[in-house]
Amino acid sequence: MKDPLAPPRLASLTFKKIARTLENGSLLGDLEEEYRSLARWKGRRRADLWYLGHVFASLPALLGALVVWKVIMIKNFLKVTLRNIVRHKGYAFLNVAGLALGLAGAILISLWVRDEMSFNRFHENAASIFRVEFDQDYSGKLFHVGVSPVPLAPALKESIPEIEDATRYFRVGAFLVRVGDNAFYEDNARVVDPAFFRIFTFPAVEGDPLAALSAPDSLVLTESAARRYFPGGPAFGKTVNINNQRDAVVRAVIRDVPANSDLRFDVLVPYAYLASRGFEESWTNNSILTYVQLKPGQDPGAVAMKVQDVVGRNRSVEDLTFSLKPLVDLHLRSHFGFEAPGGAARYVSIFSLAAAIVLLIACINFMNLATARSSRRALEVGLRKVVGARRSQVVGQFFGESILFAAMALVLATGLVAALLPAFNRLAGKSIGLGTMLGWPFLSGLAALTVLTGILAGIYPALVLSSFRPARVLKGLVRAGIRSAGFRRILVVAQFSASVGLMLGTTVVFRQVDFMRSKSPGFDREHVVALQIRGDTVKSYQALKKSLRQNPRILGVTAATEKPTGIGSNSDVANWEGKDPNWSLSTNMLYVDADFPETIDLPIVEGRGFREVEPPAGEPEFVVNETLARLIGPGPVEGTRFSYGGPQGRIVGVVKDFHFDSLEAKIEPLVILRGREDYFRYILVRFDGADALGGMSALEATWKSVLPGYPFEYSFLDEDFNDMYAAEKRMGGILRAFAGFAVLIGCLGLFGLAAYAAERRTKEIGIRKILGASILKVITLLCREFLVLVGLANLIAAPVAALLMRNWLGRYAYRTEMGAALFADVLLVTMAVGLSTVIFQAFRAASADPVKSLRYE
Repeated sequence: MKDPLAPPRLASLTFKKIARTLENGSLLGDLEEEYRSLARWKGRRRADLWYLGHVFASLPALLGALVVWKVIMIKNFLKVTLRNIVRHKGYAFLNVAGLALGLAGAILISLWVRDEMSFNRFHENAASIFRVEFDQDYSGKLFHVGVSPVPLAPALKESIPEIEDATRYFRVGAFLVRVGDNAFYEDNARVVDPAFFRIFTFPAVEGDPLAALSAPDSLVLTESAARRYFPGGPAFGKTVNINNQRDAVVRAVIRDVPANSDLRFDVLVPYAYLASRGFEESWTNNSILTYVQLKPGQDPGAVAMKVQDVVGRNRSVEDLTFSLKPLVDLHLRSHFGFEAPGGAARYVSIFSLAAAIVLLIACINFMNLATARSSRRALEVGLRKVVGARRSQVVGQFFGESILFAAMALVLATGLVAALLPAFNRLAGKSIGLGTMLGWPFLSGLAALTVLTGILAGIYPALVLSSFRPARVLKGLVRAGIRSAGFRRILVVAQFSASVGLMLGTTVVFRQVDFMRSKSPGFDREHVVALQIRGDTVKSYQALKKSLRQNPRILGVTAATEKPTGIGSNSDVANWEGKDPNWSLSTNMLYVDADFPETIDLPIVEGRGFREVEPPAGEPEFVVNETLARLIGPGPVEGTRFSYGGPQGRIVGVVKDFHFDSLEAKIEPLVILRGREDYFRYILVRFDGADALGGMSALEATWKSVLPGYPFEYSFLDEDFNDMYAAEKRMGGILRAFAGFAVLIGCLGLFGLAAYAAERRTKEIGIRKILGASILKVITLLCREFLVLVGLANLIAAPVAALLMRNWLGRYAYRTEMGAALFADVLLVTMAVGLSTVIFQAFRAASADPVKSLRYE
């Protein structure tokens, strides 16, 4: 007889015993009887030591058995799942296709969101770089400004020890670059301080950028600009001519600016370039961007207060509040004017919500199809429970199936993303590559998303199928498909409500974009061409104007500091007789040539426009818009004494309000001033619309005769006006794509449910047809329920979508109307799409041979 107190043998629990105890639910059940016997005769302490010895000696075998058991179980799960897929190929395809569409949409949006979130983060010092901004209080309403005083950057570097470095960043007016006999217009040049490359990270290709901008005659080019100017070889050390006025030497070439950068440029010139042109270096001139890099551990809020003090020593800051905006937040949360902070961040939220809705609709599809066919698997579940399977094992089986379906869908979704990514990039205005999916953070997130999708899609089917009672199943009393029909109807209504909501939202977005693009801005935008003044072309402006006005096809020629489609200059220096001295008013301003209103066909509602002859010295003339005229006072304002930061003159006319900014904002007060020729940046030419081609030909010919050394480039104001709504158009396009995804997924689910309903009622259909039912009656029988569900989804979605879109439209000062016709159109389309999906299956079932139907099963 074996001594019960003998030392335990290694691996005393065999794989066979462990596997059996695992199956029975007790890991070490075979030792319990011996343990109790030993404790009874030798005491609990010695029995505990004996038991622990056996356990520790058996650990290798125990762990090995656990691994083998898990492998066997997973293999069994896979085998059962694959058999079900092969046996029911159609339903498996619908499940995988629906999940694949949902995952593909989620992946595309994840790539877009990742790209948006990556802006400006490639700089080595990104976390410590800030832009100086301020809020100006206009009678209790804050006006947010991203620009700052021109002398601020060097003053901050000198005065605040917490600031490591500071630089100015300013967009230069387009200039002409000459390289030998070749001439190029450069529209993407920026003025910076030498500290720019100490703060920002832009790798060098040729030369040393850190030292490149120390000389006033230096240039820094990107690789693209260098290839454009010097296609035959290196650009370093080469000389170019700017505006036929001065030479500059290329001191460095850097890599092209990454696509995820808010700082966009091709050419950098030192600040001395602006100083040489007489740029106003005044503390009241807020026209330049200022970036600072803080030393480690510094509080941006405390530094902002010191910035306020520095500015306060040079100008009044009573109504100003300075702040530091993190560089990494500029892309998503930058804002200007009276608008609230938001920027691109709101689009990230909207698109993420749309992707989540599409993925949820795909998961609902899986639930619907799985529960609808649950009665088909009732016998399988019952037999598994009879032979000893616990409910947790059945739940694990179905969760494993849903995760496997999600993994298969991921493979298909990856292919869809690869196929759709070029079109998505065009739609979103991006250049995202598939390589962005290869990083471990994204791949791990994708794996987590796939598992989460599988669990979400399988949670309800797993709970329903695992709840079957073996006795009722084997007696044929389980009718799970019918029992869960109510829940399936709720899911169908939910998914189609979401689809309809997305379609309604997309329709409203496109209606708003069309409304803004088609609304008249208040002047002639279709027949006016803008030519940018570059270099010394302003010296030939009068000669060009005189030649053009002699052509009958040309109706007018004028010039201005900005295009009438985008006036961004403003100040608070407007003053008039009777104005409250404590009232601060932000007023937009535009310097123009005398015949500006007549050239762009801008109506004058009071007084007159500017005279061709210059007014007497010290007596400037002003033209204001209706919004400013109403603020000046009731009644006529012609003749009112008025000043705008200079000598006092008189208001000579009032122009009708026109949209010089996006329709998202209300029309702001505007002052139009007679400007000097060296102020002008654009020449505006209006031609006869009846002979547009002839007018453009005459314009080009005249330009080449007067300015032969400058290429002829132009843009229509109509194009510029439409470009203001490019972001809204892209948003609408992306939402439309996701609405299409949602409707397609919903139709796949309806198709599967209709097929199942027709299959379940095969004998009933056969009997009805033998008794004389027509095909139309059978189709009506099968479609009636689905038509009611889709109609109910429309009724639920319409008021919810109307409320949400009304809030979205609230951010636009001028907006489209959401009439009943708009909702009716969308509802009819969704009803037609849903019904056509069901009718296809219903017609197949109704057309089947009734004899074969009665022999079914």
